[in-house]
Amino acid sequence: MDKVNIRDIENWQSRTLTRRSQDIHYLVRGEGPLIILAHGGLGTGQMQWIDTGFLDTFADGFQLAVPDSLGHGQSGKPSDPALYTMKERAADLVAVADDLGASQAWYVGYSMGGWTVAGVAKYFPDRCAGVVVGGWDVEQGMYRSAPDFGLDEVTFDDLIRLAKEYAPPELTPNLSPEEEAALRPAINAINNVDGQADGLASLDKPVMFWLGQQDAYHDPMAEYAKRHEMVVLSTPGTHDGTCLLHSTTAGAAISGYIHHMKTD
Repeated sequence: MDKVNIRDIENWQSRTLTRRSQDIHYLVRGEGPLIILAHGGLGTGQMQWIDTGFLDTFADGFQLAVPDSLGHGQSGKPSDPALYTMKERAADLVAVADDLGASQAWYVGYSMGGWTVAGVAKYFPDRCAGVVVGGWDVEQGMYRSAPDFGLDEVTFDDLIRLAKEYAPPELTPNLSPEEEAALRPAINAINNVDGQADGLASLDKPVMFWLGQQDAYHDPMAEYAKRHEMVVLSTPGTHDGTCLLHSTTAGAAISGYIHHMKTD
């Protein structure tokens, strides 16, 4: 049998669910235990997980769902900050599982997506088969990295400025007024990490952290994971670099971990 080209969007089904009068768009393919993958800020599910090759080794044995977070991609773009809280965004991911008829799922997230899946662990622990938190500090969020840029906290406007200064061009899209109005509350909301560390620590399911070795939060999160007997995957680079340049390597390690845990 020919191996499926998981990067070919023709091998994915496009679906949209509606929750709190807002569209949540996602791509889905495959059969088996469900894995829901949450992307980082300013990106999309396809950009983060499919185009980078992260999912290349996930082609067999899993059902994969790749949503666009509210305010991003083909999902709704409201401007009301109340729609972007940690609990609401976590509930959006759980709604994808509901839409697919799954009582539990693995939740994998990077950066803003790491914040979101940590929210699932906090608010919906019974819906988790396991959690992979990538590129995120569940104790201090972006506050730990903010001083590196001379800031007290990182807001949407700061992130746009920093993206233009440091990130590859494909990560700094030209935003329409509608997109900017939606992304501002979406990004600003992730400064709230209340309860994430405790929620993950109390989760009676497998937890892995994926960390960039040069990120400010690498050592604190590695120590947090060690204290709570969680698994750590460290890849070279800083926040964007480890995600883009080492995505296939990380994907292979994470798919192997999930496969091992589901058959253990």
